Amino acid sequence: MNDVSRCRDRQRGASLAELAVILPVVLVFLLGIVDMGRMFYARQVLNDLSREAANLVSRGSTVEAAFAAASFDEGPVSVAEHGAMIVSTIRRRSNDDATPWIVDQQRRGAVTSAASRVGDQGQVAKVPNITELEPGVTLIAVELMHGFEPLFSIDRLGLDVYPEIVYEAAFF
Repeated sequence: MNDVSRCRDRQRGASLAELAVILPVVLVFLLGIVDMGRMFYARQVLNDLSREAANLVSRGSTVEAAFAAASFDEGPVSVAEHGAMIVSTIRRRSNDDATPWIVDQQRRGAVTSAASRVGDQGQVAKVPNITELEPGVTLIAVELMHGFEPLFSIDRLGLDVYPEIVYEAAFF
């Protein structure tokens, strides 16, 4: 074997060693991107469905009709099987107190223990950018939650980047 041939063999060996080190990192990165895309897709679907459900309830439809509209069951999102919907009716606490108050709350879905981020019935409602309600105003808050399971679990690597629950809310 001549010197040129030995040099090529060493370069091939070095390239193979570099590939063996870099490939797992690149694969974890790519698989993470796939799951992040799935999570963002789930958030967008929940965002659209929560708006649709809140719109239906605010126009007088039943909570069952809104849940049927929100029971999207395609791809990584299935509210009926792996999620929950919480519909809250918010009004003034009293004629003298304009504090947003949850006067009625209904829950639907498979995850019955899901906690509302808006609040519970009989409590002050946490409504973004609203601290007081005008007389006669009724707000409908629809919260949708969905359990998210990544396809490629990277938490064994110490990377806990995915939420267990994907959450979206709409107010009408």
